[in-house]
Amino acid sequence: VLLIPALYHIRQRLVRYTLTDAKLAVDTGLLSRTTTNVPLGRIQDVTVRASLLQRLIGVGDVVVDNSGAEGGTFAMKNIDAPRMHADMLLRGMQRFHRQ
Repeated sequence: VLLIPALYHIRQRLVRYTLTDAKLAVDTGLLSRTTTNVPLGRIQDVTVRASLLQRLIGVGDVVVDNSGAEGGTFAMKNIDAPRMHADMLLRGMQRFHRQ
């Protein structure tokens, strides 16, 4: 019974998000790592979504729309304080566009 939550927790910890002045880097994997870089200039929209259960435990998803070569949308799932992190990303985008 406890195996499913444990596996979910481990899977969540295998993803690391890093926001720099120029990009959002997404690192995934345990033994082999994959890094995806999304330049801040390519991000078009940032949305916060939270289900009732997520709201009860204080987490949510930060959904990022980008216009990169692959295009599309990706979600940073079950992030603590998702509005704060979305605001940080939006501020980073504003600073990038002012440069």
